[in-house]
Amino acid sequence: MLSPQNTGLIQELFTGPERGRAFGLFGLVVSVASAVGPVLGGVIIALAGEDGGWRWIFLVNVPIGAVLLVAIARMVPDTRVEGESADARLDLVGAVLLGLAVLCLLLPVVALESGETRLLVLLAGVPALGWAFVAWERRLSRTGGAPLLDIALLRRTPGYGNGIVVGSLYFTGFTGVFLVLSVYLQDGLGYSTLATGLLLTPFAVGSAVSSPWAGRAVSRVGARSSSTPWPS
Repeated sequence: MLSPQNTGLIQELFTGPERGRAFGLFGLVVSVASAVGPVLGGVIIALAGEDGGWRWIFLVNVPIGAVLLVAIARMVPDTRVEGESADARLDLVGAVLLGLAVLCLLLPVVALESGETRLLVLLAGVPALGWAFVAWERRLSRTGGAPLLDIALLRRTPGYGNGIVVGSLYFTGFTGVFLVLSVYLQDGLGYSTLATGLLLTPFAVGSAVSSPWAGRAVSRVGARSSSTPWPS
């Protein structure tokens, strides 16, 4: 829920080279958080104990979120045109269909790790729910509603479909790497949570250094047009 709001706000509030710099700074913040998060989590678990320390890892987000909500209300401008009312319509049906599809996909996989095989039958519901989600979104677009995902964007917006594919592949591998490494370093090699966090820090430092540079590079080079061939 949070990540799309970040990129959406940057896309809405910045244009031209400023947008590239804003995305670069966003990458810097994410990278710094990636470096601080595991180390801070290890410190919290070391201080609070392994039994209850993991709970504090989640609770620490509450005061941070409260401060950020106040900052957003004070700092983010209202970009609506004067006299324009906020569209409060929510695609609840689409959200439910998509949520059920994801549940039917992930729950059997998680349960299988503990030897539970009966839930594998839920996998049969994934294609049916996925088809129902796409059909509903198309219907909502035709009737002038506010769909959770406008399927037509895949055809009429240049680069949108390719961006989804690249983003899906990237985040599938990117988030999985840290989970696998964390489990391996702790359960496989016997490192503490704090030591594991410190071992993962160099990657975040490299990302923090490269993100602002990448933002400036995008502003200078620009996005490649779909009609422009790659240089030979």
